[in-house]
This record gives sequence, structure tokens and C-alpha cells, in this order.
Amino acid sequence: MHHEQVFDTSWPDGEPLNKVIPDRVPNGATSPCPVIARLVWPDRDEGWPAKAIRWTGTAVLVSIQIVPDDPLATRYVWLAADDVKRKITARRDDESHSDSD
Repeated sequence: MHHEQVFDTSWPDGEPLNKVIPDRVPNGATSPCPVIARLVWPDRDEGWPAKAIRWTGTAVLVSIQIVPDDPLATRYVWLAADDVKRKITARRDDESHSDSD
């Protein structure tokens, strides 16, 4: 008996209002880049950790895991480039940068 796995591609609150359709879809693999994606819903804006997986000059395809540690809960959406920010990680200052007399 053949079993087919069905993926739920729906969003809990419907699709984000700020999704866009890119003017073109780039070919080829890119290295995913950690980002913060701004998602707009009818009643709120949210910032979600995501991965940019494709991009053009004006749009970014992001993957967002809407349930932590559940790869089946990954959703994909194209957003305007202005709605996607590179994730910045804080770095610790090491002792070599401290003031010394």
C-alpha cells in the first residue's frame, strides 16, 4: 500500500497581507541567510525569525518555521525586500579591546 505524506501549507491566520509576487524567480541554489521577516496580519504586524532562500532586487523568498522544531511546519512566502532584515547577532568584546593603562 502506498502512503502519501500530505503537507499543510496553510497559515494559521491566513496568508500575510504583505506577501508579494516577484517580477522574476531566480534560478540556482543560494545559501540560506538568517533574517527577520515582517509579517502583516489584519490586526497586527509581527517579526518572525526566518531564512532568506531566494531574492531579487525587490523581493525575498523566506522560509518560516511556524512551529519550533517541526520541519513540517515550514511556510514559504515572498515579501518585499523592505520587509526582510538581516539577522544581526551580538558579539562579545574580547579582552583585547578593553582599556588598559
